[in-house]
Amino acid sequence: MAESAVKFDETKEGTDYRAISPAAVGSLLLGLLSPLALVGLLLWVIPALGIALAAIAIRAIRQSNGGVTGTRTAYAGLALCTFFAAAGPVKTASSTHYLGEASRPIVEAWFEFLRRGEPHKALQLTLPETQRRALNDLLWDHYRSSKENRQELVKFVASPVPRFVLEYGDQCQVRFYETAGVATGSPSDTIELVYAVTYLDGATEKPGHGAKAGREPSDAETGAMSQRKTVFVLVAVERRQLPSGEISWRVARNNGGFRPASLIE
Repeated sequence: MAESAVKFDETKEGTDYRAISPAAVGSLLLGLLSPLALVGLLLWVIPALGIALAAIAIRAIRQSNGGVTGTRTAYAGLALCTFFAAAGPVKTASSTHYLGEASRPIVEAWFEFLRRGEPHKALQLTLPETQRRALNDLLWDHYRSSKENRQELVKFVASPVPRFVLEYGDQCQVRFYETAGVATGSPSDTIELVYAVTYLDGATEKPGHGAKAGREPSDAETGAMSQRKTVFVLVAVERRQLPSGEISWRVARNNGGFRPASLIE
């Protein structure tokens, strides 16, 4: 009789076995891999797939009437995947905001040099920092002493955006509009910023007309003579980490006549 009791217990133990849901295991494995979503948005598919598998597993377990287990495993995978699925875009947004703010000083210095009629200094900000010369009065000699350097400066001044800002000088106002995009990678990151350049154009009345001779026209008269216009300029900034660990910034390119995405209906 003791022997039959043992056999009965073995039979009962075998009937209590329940298989674990493969989808639950898969969701947990994807949850463990979900930190990779912090590397880039393309890897956000990992936690997204894990969330889908967890939902499938939980539904299958509930419909199995106790035949399949793994609820805790599925919920653990769901928690990990949900956390990192949210953390990925948040990290990307934070990085975009930081890089956008950090890249503004060199762009605004670049515009200011052009407004002040100092294109030789603005040109230096387009060079890698390791090749950049001191921005002092001796910089003109660098361009005067070499035909190749002069040609480089002439080419820069003749390009559309520098020529436009140099022409209007301090009569144009430059203000930051938005960060158009950030592309991170190795060995450098690229940040695209949009600036609004406002200027007076289209004189409709000769200076001095309607004003007393011998004095400058008032602001109201100046406004009547000219029409205020705004153009948008896209400036790409390159961010590179030097072997010393320091960060180097340079104005990589510029594009006038740009239309911000926020203005496109």
